[in-house]
Amino acid sequence: MDDPRRRLRAEALELFLALQEHPRDARRLRAKERFCEQSTEARRAYEAIVATWQTSGHLRPRRRRVVPMAAAAIAAVMALFIASDFWPSLNADIASGRATKAIALDADSTITLDAGTALSTDDAAGTQTVSLAEGAAFFDIAPRDRQLDVVADDLVVTVIGTRFSVEHLSDGVSVAVQEGQVQAVWTEGSVVLQTGDRLRLLENATAQVLDTVDPGAIAAWRSDRLVVSDTTFAEVAAVIDRRLPGRVVIASGTIAEARLTAAFSLSDPLEALRAAAAAKDARVIALPPFLTVVAPNDLGL
Repeated sequence: MDDPRRRLRAEALELFLALQEHPRDARRLRAKERFCEQSTEARRAYEAIVATWQTSGHLRPRRRRVVPMAAAAIAAVMALFIASDFWPSLNADIASGRATKAIALDADSTITLDAGTALSTDDAAGTQTVSLAEGAAFFDIAPRDRQLDVVADDLVVTVIGTRFSVEHLSDGVSVAVQEGQVQAVWTEGSVVLQTGDRLRLLENATAQVLDTVDPGAIAAWRSDRLVVSDTTFAEVAAVIDRRLPGRVVIASGTIAEARLTAAFSLSDPLEALRAAAAAKDARVIALPPFLTVVAPNDLGL
């Protein structure tokens, strides 16, 4: 299915790269202005391209003939961003960057955002809503009179007072309860989760997986730890990805689907990724600032 947002991002990138080659061209400058004026989404898409380029440490080559080559290389890499999931953070109220971040929801309740997480809040008369656009968040909610709804894709978690985490996974979303209980609702059903319960809702709510986990291991990233049991490499990489610049790409479906039971320190994300890759006969190729590739040891890269 054609995605209008992806078309918008691609158009923003095309305009930006054209101006990199011809920064004083009046026609291209007018085209950029018209694009940004058409909607808030268009302006944000263009501003995000500019910010990504600037923070990458890119410098315009002094020799004019090198510019098209540099632009083409960056275009290929930034195409990953056009299709990636970092764009939801543009419309979020709060984003954590590459480190965890704690915020007060009210006087007695807090939310801890993992690295690479973005969310928005909305207050209505009887309900407070937190929408998790990407990443993972741990909720420490004191008993309250107002209902709190946490929304992630098709999943809605309703709570009065408890401690739980909600996370975007490589193949869907999950909610895990450390203490108390929550009600999880999705398009095709609902369930009440108790301490130690975890629900995984796969993409587009096509399937649900309910299991139990060690409550102490829930949102261990708050202590710079990642504790996994029979978890896919792709899911492990997604957590580490939130702490690295650019994107992590797994160049093998076999590695992505391989399962891990391990504990990793997240104080050095790249080393954590290397340790996970080594366990599956793979290696990590860092291509800063945009890309980190995980590839089989026998793949010629």
